[in-house]
Formats: sequence, structure tokens, C-alpha cells
Amino acid sequence: MITQEEKILHSYCAFHFEKNTYHNTTKFIFNSPFTREKLPEYIQNQIKELHKFFDCDSAEKAKVHLSMLLHQKQTFISPVQKQIERLQKYYEEYTLHIQYPFLKTTNHAEQYFSSTKPEKVKKGYKTEKGLRNIIYNMAVKMMSKDWLRALGRNNGYTSAMHLFTRLVKGLMART
Repeated sequence: MITQEEKILHSYCAFHFEKNTYHNTTKFIFNSPFTREKLPEYIQNQIKELHKFFDCDSAEKAKVHLSMLLHQKQTFISPVQKQIERLQKYYEEYTLHIQYPFLKTTNHAEQYFSSTKPEKVKKGYKTEKGLRNIIYNMAVKMMSKDWLRALGRNNGYTSAMHLFTRLVKGLMART
């Protein structure tokens, strides 16, 4: 059982939500994801109304905005309706940035990650198998006395296994 201190929180990305909304909408309208600027004004306004959800500065305001979107859902085009359903299904994940402002992903943060990590490494973070490999490599490094000493733990194998167990429990909670 994972305790509250060990609970893994995963904040869904507003940047990718917006990007996917435009991608799915242009593909739906034009059968091409590359014509975002040609979207009719009324569709652009629907998307902007949807994205106001991420501008809310409290969970209460986000809940009210989501409620309004759900009430008017049938007036939106199909891809935007699906994104509204996604907001409802993953409400907690999309509002974690309100409780923890440092979690909000920005385009700048995404660009940093994409320019600092090789594609092969980034792919490892996206699958369960990749995460397991990363954790295995971390476990091997944890066996190093220098690594444990840097963490302030000097009793070797027991400390390493405790940290490894916490990592595995966090991975299992995510998958």
C-alpha cells in the first residue's frame, strides 16, 4: 500500500491538451492537421472557450467552468466535445497545477525537455517497459556507496532496497 507521502502525482499538460485540440479539430474539419490558421472563427472561439479552463486560478472556478462546458457540450463540434469529456474524466490531473503551480507545463519547459534529452531517452519515460528499465538502472546505481552517501544514507543495501521499493510502488501506482 502506498502512503500519502509516497503517492505519485501526475499533472496532465495544458500545452499538449491545447495542441491536441487543434490537431484533432483541423483533422476533423480539413482532414489535415496542418491548417490550424484556416479554422473558421466560430470553431476557434469554441476552442478558446475550452482552453479558458486552464486560466482558472482556483479549483472551484475550474469546476464551475467545466460544468458550464458540460452544460453546453452539444453546441461544440465533435473533437471539442471529446476534449470536454477528457477534462471531465481527468479533472484532478488537469487541475493539479492549481494546487501545485510549479507543475504547470509550459511551452518553454517542453522545449527544454525536448532539446536536452535524446529521443531514445524520452521514449523510455513514456512506456511501462521504459520506466521499468529506468528504475532498474537507478537500482543498480543505488547499490553504489557514493550514491547512498550523497543521499545521507550509510547503511548500504537496506537503504538502497527501501528506495528501490518506493520507486517500484510509485511506478505500479502510475500504470
